[in-house]
Amino acid sequence: MLIDNSRAIHLRTRSALRELVASGDLDEASARLLDRALEANLKGSSARWVLHLAEALGATRETALEVGSLAQLVCTATHVVDDIQDGDCDQYLGDVPSSIQVNVGMQLVALVGLAAARLERMIGPSGARLAERAMSDYLKFSCGQRLELAREEWSPRAYEQMTAQMAHEAHILVRAAAAASGTDPEPMLPLMRPLAVLMQMRCDEASRDPRFTALPAEAMAELRSQAIAEVGRILPGVPSAARPVFEALLRAATMEEARAAI
Repeated sequence: MLIDNSRAIHLRTRSALRELVASGDLDEASARLLDRALEANLKGSSARWVLHLAEALGATRETALEVGSLAQLVCTATHVVDDIQDGDCDQYLGDVPSSIQVNVGMQLVALVGLAAARLERMIGPSGARLAERAMSDYLKFSCGQRLELAREEWSPRAYEQMTAQMAHEAHILVRAAAAASGTDPEPMLPLMRPLAVLMQMRCDEASRDPRFTALPAEAMAELRSQAIAEVGRILPGVPSAARPVFEALLRAATMEEARAAI
């Protein structure tokens, strides 16, 4: 069970917004809208496990909070853009025109790049090219999100390809946590593809997405089993300090299946 550090992370992100307002890079009205979006998506953010991963790998608390703040921005940008596309933004931005909702999404994506660059400067050489890679991964993720929206020639194989692209969002977070502690991220990155499959399946099952439930049950059960087995195969090769974090993610994504895989 991971301790909920989401409120501390949110305070760090709000502090960064205030710094941007003070420097004249962000206006007050935009900051208020951004804060509403960040607050609304706080519980659904991956920021908690990313902070734990950074600290487990040896990052200082201050740097780990910065990593968590980057993760909160990444996840909120994803949720807001997805909510705009699905028409679900009214939950927290229902009183603003759709054009301004789109603008909030644009600003969040820009904030991801700025946060990655700030973290890169903070941690020095181990963060080389962190911002560039973050935006490259975010672009790849957005291609996966397009596949998720379009559902072109939808099949178990297409579902797997979509989640493989969407795993690049988690690549941003793993790279940031690793850079903050001077750790090589490469052994951990392959985990994110099977975990993305399992997490997406859990979300689609929870929401009873008719596009998901229409897929062949036997083939999707096989896809789940393969993803669990792949996580179990990769886990021994990741840094030992990081394994409990990924094991917790696996439990969250698979419940009973997790205990058999580890």
